[in-house]
Amino acid sequence: MIIVAISELSKRSAFFGALLASLPLVSILAMMWLYIDTRDVENVAALASRVFWLVIPSLLFFISLPLLLKKG
Repeated sequence: MIIVAISELSKRSAFFGALLASLPLVSILAMMWLYIDTRDVENVAALASRVFWLVIPSLLFFISLPLLLKKG
């Protein structure tokens, strides 16, 4: 459902489609669920920290994809 919403929104406005796509919905839901299950703030903080460090390599994809698409 989220993918369809992003696709449809992007047809009208690339900015708002990108904004919706950039929301870390899965990470937020996972952190909420972990906290509800464990009530362990340190564990949630550790998860958030690890998610952050794993997002950094994916930024290479978002930097290189537009450049490669423009080059064909």
